[in-house]
Amino acid sequence: MTRPRQTKTTVAEIAKRAGVSKATVDRVLNGRDGVQLHTRQHVLSTVRQLNGDDPTTPTGLHETVELDFVFPDYRNPFLADQAHHIESYCRSIEGVSVTTHHLTSATEAAVLQAINKISDASDGVGIIGVDTAKVRHALRGLDARNIPVVTLASDIRQINRRAYIGIDNYAAGRLAGYLMGKLIVAPRAKTAIILGLRAYLGHEEREMGFRSVLRDQFPHVKIVAEHEVAEDNICARDTLLELLKIHPDLNGIYCIGAGQTGIIDALNITDKAQSITVIGHGLTDDTRQYLIDGAMDAIINEDAEEEARSAVDHLVAAARGHTQPAPPSIAIQAIFPENIPL
Repeated sequence: MTRPRQTKTTVAEIAKRAGVSKATVDRVLNGRDGVQLHTRQHVLSTVRQLNGDDPTTPTGLHETVELDFVFPDYRNPFLADQAHHIESYCRSIEGVSVTTHHLTSATEAAVLQAINKISDASDGVGIIGVDTAKVRHALRGLDARNIPVVTLASDIRQINRRAYIGIDNYAAGRLAGYLMGKLIVAPRAKTAIILGLRAYLGHEEREMGFRSVLRDQFPHVKIVAEHEVAEDNICARDTLLELLKIHPDLNGIYCIGAGQTGIIDALNITDKAQSITVIGHGLTDDTRQYLIDGAMDAIINEDAEEEARSAVDHLVAAARGHTQPAPPSIAIQAIFPENIPL
C-alpha cells in the first residue's frame, strides 16, 4: 500500500474501515470527481473517526505508489530486458517504488507462489503469467483486495485487469507464417514449430496465427512437427537434434518463445545453420548476433521499453484514482539482418 509521508492514517486503513477501494479514498482526499456524495461523506466521516483531524487535509497527495511486477523466468532474455526497463523507469518517477519478482521458472506453481506473496501494501501488480484456472483465480483475489492488475506481453483471460500491454500475438504469428512462406523457396517444404510454453496465451495465439496463414496462403509449406520446450535452451537443443534425425530435409523452424540459443546450438552441431530458415521473437543481444551471423532469418519484435513504461503508467494511474484510456496494441516489427536497429 502507499506510504504517506506525513499523516496519522494511511489510505489503506481508511479504505478498510470505510469498506471502499483505495482509489476511492484517494479521489476523496484529493477532491477529485467520480465519487457519489454519500460515499464521499462516508469516507470523510471515517477519517474523522480514525484520527480526529480535518478530513479535508489531503493525506494522499504525496504518497509513494508501491508496485509489484512478476516475471516468470529469469533465463528469458526478453523478460530480463523488460524487467530492467521497468526498474529504470520507476526510478525516474518521483513517488514510485517497484519490487520485481524474478521466478526461476514459468510453471503455474511458481507464478502462484509469487502472486500469493503480494501483500496488501501493493498498489498494483504487473504480470507476465501463464493462463491457467488457478492463476486466474489468484489474480481475481488481488482484484478483490482492490489491487489493480495489468498483464504484459501475454494476456490472461477472464480476469478484471486494468489493461493488457503488449502486441497482438495472433497477428504476430500470422506475420511469422507469411515470412516463412515467402522465405522458403522449395516447392514442397517442411517446417517445425518450437513452442516455448503453450500455457502462455500469447504463445497459443502465435501458433494459431502461424498455422492459419500457412494453411490459407502457403499450402506447399507443411508443418511436420511441433514441440513444447518449456522455455529451456537445453530442451530446445535436444528436441531439435532428435527432430532433425527424423526430418533431415527440414526447411524452416518457427520459434514461438524462448529457446533460440538451443535451436542455434543444434543447427551448428548438425551444420544446418545456413540452410534452414529460422524465425523467432524478441530482439535481444543473442538474437541480434544470430541475425548478423545468418543463423536466424527474421525476428518478430515488440518494444520492451514501451511495454514497460505503459504498464507502469497504467498502474500508477489506477493507484492514484485516475482514469487511463485503454492502450493501443504495441507495434509489431519484423527485423532482418539489413534493418537491425542500433
